[in-house]
Amino acid sequence: MFQVGDAVVYPAQGAGRIVEVVEREVMGSRKQYYVVQLLSDAARIMVPVGAVREAGLRPPLAAAELERLWQALAEDLPLPSVWMPRYREEQRLLASGDPFKLAALVGTLYRRDQAKPLASSERRLYEDALTALASEVALSLSETLEAAKARVMGMLEALTPSP
Repeated sequence: MFQVGDAVVYPAQGAGRIVEVVEREVMGSRKQYYVVQLLSDAARIMVPVGAVREAGLRPPLAAAELERLWQALAEDLPLPSVWMPRYREEQRLLASGDPFKLAALVGTLYRRDQAKPLASSERRLYEDALTALASEVALSLSETLEAAKARVMGMLEALTPSP
């Protein structure tokens, strides 16, 4: 069970902090919800206290686990070459909540964008994935989202050979 003030990660949305626990009536029954303030924007999401596992809410990676995350950035995912199946797979990876799959997705899309600019919808997905990944890094290292995003971009640049 999480407490107010705890850092958490919500799949596809990124990391944030639990700012309160509220009770709401839904379909005739009262339920408690965690209210999570996301780091990436002013959005707040509500997650049922009794459905944390199903929602994928989890603590952020420990700082010691970040080395594995950096290694995952170097992976090239075997994505379909046809746009629609590839985009669906990218969406699935973004929504998975697995930080290592997310890092591999970010790295793969970054390198693809370096070779040939991404289509606008794939670019938005890449930016969403990058922000979600950076927000988790920010909480793991107790730094700002901007500093974490710069850290991730620095790792991507270091891992990507120059053309």
